Formats: sequence, structure tokens, C-alpha cells
Amino acid sequence: MKIGITQRVEMNLSSGEVRDCLDQKWYELSNKFNFSLIQIPNKHNDIHLWLKDSGVEGFILSGGNDLGFLKNPINASKDRDMTEIIILNLAERLNLPVLGICRGIQMINHYFGGKLVPIKGHICTKHHLKIKFPDNKISEKYVNSCHRWGINNNSLGKKLVPFAWDKNGYIEGILHPELKWKGLMWHPERMNDLDALDKEIIFDLFSK
Repeated sequence: MKIGITQRVEMNLSSGEVRDCLDQKWYELSNKFNFSLIQIPNKHNDIHLWLKDSGVEGFILSGGNDLGFLKNPINASKDRDMTEIIILNLAERLNLPVLGICRGIQMINHYFGGKLVPIKGHICTKHHLKIKFPDNKISEKYVNSCHRWGINNNSLGKKLVPFAWDKNGYIEGILHPELKWKGLMWHPERMNDLDALDKEIIFDLFSK
């Protein structure tokens, strides 16, 4: 299965280069699940045509870069914002699976009219989450955390359903009840060993 993955945008101040880049750990993860990653450019004359010609069958919205509409965003990219909105439009129209990671869950929430709220104590740390499964079973999960914007019940986008919360009630896992879309605030690609929940989410989205 071909999965298109978005890339963070980084500026090299010494050379003036604007670079699309992706953590190599994503390729390690893709090998575990036997799908091919296709890196999506953030700067293209016709991203609609590129996506059509690429033959991708699903998408991952990766982490990095604040969304451009936020107050005082860090390392924002209008090109990336536009590319990911186009991707979500296409995925919704063609009913393609989407996995949003960190920034990706924030973009999905924004796409459905949700808001983001500033959050403290979530940069370069780890913490526990409460997970609610479809059968209403409650469990806990220990995850990495690297974000300064969060989602609460009042800022959640329309139709989105939460399934993971931190101890303060911030939402860290969402799904769409009709589309094959899920969002995680943590980074499964950075884990040396995926737990059963991460494996289930990725396998469910990107297995034919």
C-alpha cells in the first residue's frame, strides 16, 4: 500500500535553503507494516496533479511546524498548511485513510472547525493517558509528548470522537465516526516497541 506522508518545513539560515524533511524513523515503522511511504512536497506548481499521479492510497500527516493561523506560531509554513488542507479535501472526497500525528491531529481538528488551546508541560516529556476502547473498556497508556497546543472538549471539531485523554482532560486521540481517519497527539514512530493500541490503529488504517 502506498501511503503519502507530509513533511516538516525547515529553514537553513546560513544557506537560505527551505527544506522539506522527514524523520527516518518513519521508514523503520513503515517496514514493520509493509507499506511504502511517498514523501509529499510542500512546494509544487500543482499539488492536485502530483497527488493524482502519485497513486497514494492513504495519508499520514506528520509532526513539526505550528499551524499558521495560531497566535505567534513557531516555524509555521503556509505552503504546508495549504498542502495538508488539499490532502484532507482529497481524502474526504475519495474516502481514503488518514493518520494525523501531533501537528496532524491538530490539522484534522482545524479541518472540522475545531480550535487549539495553548498548553504547558507537554514539550519533550512523557505522561500517562486514559484510553477508552469501543467496548467502553478503560485502560492507560504511557506516551511521549512534544506539543504546545492542545484540544479540549470545548475546542473539539465537529463529528470528531475522542478516545484518549491526559490527566487534565486534554484530548490526545481522536477518530471520525464515518471516515477512516484517526489522530494521535503522541509520536508512535519514535517508540522502539509499539504497543498493541498503536499497532491496531496503524494496521486498521493501512491494511487492505
